[in-house]
Amino acid sequence: MTRARSERTGAVVRTCVGCRRRKGPGELMRVSFGEEGPRLEVRGGRGAWICRESPECLEMALRSKRILKALRVAGGEGEIEAIRRLFDTGAGGWQSGRDG
Repeated sequence: MTRARSERTGAVVRTCVGCRRRKGPGELMRVSFGEEGPRLEVRGGRGAWICRESPECLEMALRSKRILKALRVAGGEGEIEAIRRLFDTGAGGWQSGRDG
């Protein structure tokens, strides 16, 4: 696998599927979707990256469905709500800030 690197520094970079900014892996959280649903993890399988502590990025990624495309999930509202619940429970270290 080829790792995306900064042309200037040579450091590994990833792109947030919400805001589309390029950042180091330490500034982002990795979400993957397995048989049991969405999960946060460090490695393994197809993943999508979201800015840490940024409910706005999560909402942008969900509204645009870019997160589903990145995860290659044939998604609908069920998958979107499952990802949102992962963050609403605080599993990501923050609440999505969405009411209801």
